[in-house]
Amino acid sequence: MEGGDDFSVFQGKKNIKKHYVEVQADNNYIYALYWGKERWGMHEIPYVNTIHVFDWHGKLIQKLETDYDIDKMFLDTVRDRLCVTRPRADNIYCLDLAENIIM
Repeated sequence: MEGGDDFSVFQGKKNIKKHYVEVQADNNYIYALYWGKERWGMHEIPYVNTIHVFDWHGKLIQKLETDYDIDKMFLDTVRDRLCVTRPRADNIYCLDLAENIIM
């Protein structure tokens, strides 16, 4: 991330934060599912509901926050949508990128 820490922050650390858990990209942006906390246990399901949108220079363009937890995300480049799934749910939720990303 522009203005962020370099790799020296990992020296001597035992509990390293796992900032991003999923990443997708298209020709315009990088979409990263943000956690920003320490790792969770094997049987825990974290509540992750924030997507950071970056340009290709690493500049944070927008933060998208959902009302629900996100498990996986993927891009539908044909329909220009970012789709997500929820833990333990069968539904797929999609966000129209043309209407929701501030440029």
